[in-house]
Amino acid sequence: MPLLEGISGGGGAFSFKDGLDTAALMIVMEYSMGDVETSENAYPVFYLTRRFFRDSGGAGRYRGGVGSLTAVAPYKTAGMNFFLVEDHRLVPIHGSMGGYPGGSHHFWVGKQIERSKALCEGIGELEEILPQLKLVSPITVLSIDSEDVIFFTSSGGGGYGDPLNRDSKNVTRDVLWKFVSIEKARELYGVVFKPGTLEVDAEQTKLERDKIRSKRMSRGVKTESIVAQFDGDYIILEKSKEGTIQLCSRCRRPFSSLNENWKEKVPHKDLRMDETACLSLEMKGWFYGSILP
Repeated sequence: MPLLEGISGGGGAFSFKDGLDTAALMIVMEYSMGDVETSENAYPVFYLTRRFFRDSGGAGRYRGGVGSLTAVAPYKTAGMNFFLVEDHRLVPIHGSMGGYPGGSHHFWVGKQIERSKALCEGIGELEEILPQLKLVSPITVLSIDSEDVIFFTSSGGGGYGDPLNRDSKNVTRDVLWKFVSIEKARELYGVVFKPGTLEVDAEQTKLERDKIRSKRMSRGVKTESIVAQFDGDYIILEKSKEGTIQLCSRCRRPFSSLNENWKEKVPHKDLRMDETACLSLEMKGWFYGSILP
């Protein structure tokens, strides 16, 4: 059976708006994700869930589109074979202009899932049942028996721009729609909610964002401006006595002279994928990534 949910990943963020959520590949003409009831009628399977995969969209001023989470189990059959080919598991969809990468594709098999309970109560959040799941190789022939459950996620799109510059109202909406968790709203976007509510605590949010910025940059140098102009969302071209320099539009720290590549002058830190992507799962050691702070 074709499981097309795997290629229904999130689209990358634009320079002016969020990416498309659970969208198809642009190169796939007339793509359509199969209807659950149609698939269950045509194949010996039933779906435990198919929904947006929370925290899979790359964080940014404009968020990358979220991917999907699907759980499928065999139905009235002794077992099934799957020919599995994944991409973007180790190399995520990159962000742009300070945006974080999106979450990767994954495929798991669960052998201890109480399917009858899951049908009645739902499977819950993936991070809750992750200890019961076994990660499958990205390229393999997989055989499952009648009691197994397969879980798979599609990738999320990369974000655009610094997450700390995202409008807190949009972060609140993402949390309400379960695109972003409360924990990642604070950790990546610096948005703090009042206890027990989704009302943004403006004072604490400002303090949290200042704290994150201070952690990124331990020191900064402010230059005296003579003539300045924006050269993109984060770079200012400023004329000084020494000549035209490129500096950060937020903290005004100088990067380099105009004839140098400012990206080579920006401090950076290499991080694992679980530290950079907007993922709520604790999958340490499985991924890697690199971003500018």
